[in-house]
Amino acid sequence: SLRFSLDVAATTPGPRYAEISRIDWDWGDGTPADSGRSVTHRFASRTPVRVRCTVTNNLFCASSRDLFPFGPLTALAEDRARAAALAVFPNPSADGRFTLRLADAAAAPPGARLTICDALGRVLSQLPAESPQTRVIDLSQQPPGVYLLRLTWPDGSTVSKKLVRW
Repeated sequence: SLRFSLDVAATTPGPRYAEISRIDWDWGDGTPADSGRSVTHRFASRTPVRVRCTVTNNLFCASSRDLFPFGPLTALAEDRARAAALAVFPNPSADGRFTLRLADAAAAPPGARLTICDALGRVLSQLPAESPQTRVIDLSQQPPGVYLLRLTWPDGSTVSKKLVRW
């Protein structure tokens, strides 16, 4: 849990007769927003999120400030989240069948593609990644070896997993 508070004494004065009347906290993690000068929130994970604090005065003027309690979302954090969204098991596989699971629908937006390549980079198959969320990748007709499963998002970013058939 983290405690967030707004030091009202440190805020700059607004228009004449203006007083802070409401402070809203949007947690950025899908949980309901809170209100108050001092609030405590328990985040489900240490995944970077944006917390937005909105201060409204009695004249209905509002100002928002974004806070990053775990640091800003970086490209590395986005890549890790995408990599965690793709699970392949069993790996290695004796019979050449692998189960592929995408964590959620947001993991593979429309236009995302799955590509399976052999160790030399030759494309064995390509298919859309949107649905179903769980599918079987069948390499039983391929010789034992190392294969590459690549998930490509519409923006061009990729996540790759090594598949071992023995």
